[in-house]
Amino acid sequence: MGNFSDKKRCSCDKCEQKRKSEKDGDNCKGCICEQLKKLQMGTQLNLYLSSGQVFENVYFNTLNQKNCCALFSDPSEATAPTLIVDCESIQAISIVTA
Repeated sequence: MGNFSDKKRCSCDKCEQKRKSEKDGDNCKGCICEQLKKLQMGTQLNLYLSSGQVFENVYFNTLNQKNCCALFSDPSEATAPTLIVDCESIQAISIVTA
């Protein structure tokens, strides 16, 4: 009977990508999370959440890839100008152009 260390590790693309993500601390999945990873800080956009709530004309600040928290600034909201959203709860975004 072989021990655990004798077992071969799967090397398919899916398993390799999962190991790479775990190693890098990248836990966020989905289309919107992937887009936010590439989005430039300060980009103005509209957020459409899975709950149906919409946030218009907010500015992207950052994405924490370990806990999936995306931070946005909402200049129209004087009492709570920072919006924190789980990127996996965002159904869609639209970039606002001048």
